[in-house]
Amino acid sequence: MTRAIPVADDFDPVGSLSVVPNIVVTVDANRPDNVELVAHLVATGTATDVDAAALDAVGFTGARGDVHVVAAVPPVAYIGTGTEAL
Repeated sequence: MTRAIPVADDFDPVGSLSVVPNIVVTVDANRPDNVELVAHLVATGTATDVDAAALDAVGFTGARGDVHVVAAVPPVAYIGTGTEAL
C-alpha cells in the first residue's frame, strides 16, 4: 500500500542542521588574536606539549573519541585520534 502525504516545498527533514554553527578550521603557525579554540589532535601513545601525567590523571589516553578541554583563554581541546590513520 502506498500513501501520499502532502509536504510543503520548503519542508526541511533535518531542521536542526540549520541551527548548527559553521565551523572554520585554520592551520597557522602563529595563533591569530580572534581564535575561539585551540585544538590538539593526539594519537594514542604520542607526546604532546602538555604534561602526559596531567592527561593520564584525567583519563585521557588519546584513543579515538577521547576529548579533554582545558579551561583557558582561548580554551584548549585535546582530541584523541587513536592509532589508525585519520
